[in-house]
Amino acid sequence: MLFAVHPLASEPVNALVGRADLLAAWLGLLSFRFHRRAGWGGAVGASLSLGLACLAKESALPLIGWLAMSDLVLRDRPARELAPRWAALTVTCGVGLLLRVNAVGSIGPTSLPPFSDSPLFHWSRASQVRTALALVSHALGLFVFPIRLSADYSFDQIPEAAGWFEPRVLVGAVAVVGIAVLALDWRRRGVAVAAQLVALAYLPVSNLLVPMRTVTAERLLYLPMAGLVILAALVWVRVTAGRAASARVAGLVLCAVLAIRTAQRCRDWHDPASLARATVTASPRSWRAHYMQASVLVGQGRAGDAEREYREVLRIDPRITDASRALAGLLVARGALDDAAAVLGEAASSGPRDAATWLALARVESARRHDDAALAAFARTAELAGEVPSVRIGRAEIALRRGDPQAALDGLAGIVAERPDRADEVTPVMIDALLALGRVAEASAAAQGWRPRGAAAESAKAGRLGRVRTAADTPPRAGAP
Repeated sequence: MLFAVHPLASEPVNALVGRADLLAAWLGLLSFRFHRRAGWGGAVGASLSLGLACLAKESALPLIGWLAMSDLVLRDRPARELAPRWAALTVTCGVGLLLRVNAVGSIGPTSLPPFSDSPLFHWSRASQVRTALALVSHALGLFVFPIRLSADYSFDQIPEAAGWFEPRVLVGAVAVVGIAVLALDWRRRGVAVAAQLVALAYLPVSNLLVPMRTVTAERLLYLPMAGLVILAALVWVRVTAGRAASARVAGLVLCAVLAIRTAQRCRDWHDPASLARATVTASPRSWRAHYMQASVLVGQGRAGDAEREYREVLRIDPRITDASRALAGLLVARGALDDAAAVLGEAASSGPRDAATWLALARVESARRHDDAALAAFARTAELAGEVPSVRIGRAEIALRRGDPQAALDGLAGIVAERPDRADEVTPVMIDALLALGRVAEASAAAQGWRPRGAAAESAKAGRLGRVRTAADTPPRAGAP
């Protein structure tokens, strides 16, 4: 009952991304149940269950070690019976792992993740271990006091552990040693098996052996928590021995309190707004929490509040160029072009190889009529991403503004044929260039053939049609082409 009502187990149930953790955990526990049965039925059931658990998530692989250690601790079957079981378990786990690698491409990161995604990869090995120990104390704290639960623990919610004698590092180290001692104390078999489950289930997600891309998440604690619950139950039985009635009452009260907190936590997952609000409250130092909140506020039309959240993201980590571009978009929408250019300029300096940031900067500089700066930013975008349609369209707009409509037309040639989805961007500039060259009939044909998408494009088409009619009704000037 404790496992069912504990708030820490709510994220894998509420979040779609937690389905893999649910499957891996329950299939892994089912494999233990089958493994304790005698005969071929138990052997086949254990092998299939553990193989499917590894197929669901690679973190289930160490459970094969848990089954092996349980056999050593319990010593209730001869080796000749266990040998074929272990052969089958090894084969099915290997097959499940290979199938998963084939499906997802790889198990670990194939390149160095960005600092904002996984700062552990950018710290020294000593800092990685210290921070991993701090995460052990963090996990135990969530288990014992599940009050401030969060859907995200991105940088800088879990700060780097700078010293070995930080309290959270020491608590984590003591917890690791304690679990190891319990796991090796084979005189108390139940305690040893439960501690082994905690150790082997947590080890792959602990960052102690190798850093993980996801530094920590509550869903990653789902399977280790099963072992903690068993340990807690064994301690509870020992402490309350001889007081069965009072123990039942206290246990029911505890479960009721946890169930109330779980119900509150489940409401946080009701919709994006409630989840973002709860995440920012629980993880105020996480850049991703504020980014999530800003995205929700944009959808609600609260641009001013969204600006503040994006600025908080950049205060936590100025390298989040997505936040810089989103903030610049809000600033452009309210006419603060200079502020938008400043934000994007800083982002381009911190992320010099981010083509999307350079493109956004080029567009803002073009809107400010700083053509030389815009052309330089477009050139940098082209270096990073090639002559993409956005670069060609932006250069054509500048050429037209500088009085060279033929250069604008040349730059736009072939874009619509290659990318019909960019017609709403290309056609207005093309019509303006044709009108500037006096080619009214071609401009009229382009306007008539334009199939705009959206209200803004419809309005742009209406304006261009008006200009075409005006040009058609105006007699050409002497000497005009």
